[in-house]
Amino acid sequence: MQFHHSDPMKSATGSPSMHEIDEHIYIGDYTSAEDYQNLKRSGITHIVELFTVPTPTEFRAAFNYCSVPVPRGKNYTIIPAIQESLKFIHKVVCRGEKVLVHCKFGRNRSVSVVIAYYMAAKGWSYREALDVILKKRECVKPKIILKQQIESVHEELAGYIEFDKE
Repeated sequence: MQFHHSDPMKSATGSPSMHEIDEHIYIGDYTSAEDYQNLKRSGITHIVELFTVPTPTEFRAAFNYCSVPVPRGKNYTIIPAIQESLKFIHKVVCRGEKVLVHCKFGRNRSVSVVIAYYMAAKGWSYREALDVILKKRECVKPKIILKQQIESVHEELAGYIEFDKE
């Protein structure tokens, strides 16, 4: 395994590549998902990848993956990715483990999935979830089309995860 960057929380460009949003959820870019040592040091056990870059085989053995490639462009929907990834994220959180949610730049698709997770799991509005993320990761830029898609299924989001009865 190779350690990619001198600062474990920064990408090759010097900007932060991964941020802890809460004790279980991290958002990052593709470089953060390739930094094996930092993932291990941060306690990441699971990875949601929303980007179509081949994952090194040794990473597949070390981490549990939910791979939901979401194409870039103007005419795509994020709803299938949300449906598939929310259950995965929720199981990780309920077990007290840590998950990295990443896309290419960690500003749009990954942020949108985490916003949808907070809306489903915590009952927050889109704005409340975005504000929490912005406090930890200032570089986020979710697209308005994804916001509209998420808000259009707001009532259905809770059905995408299984709540543990305490």
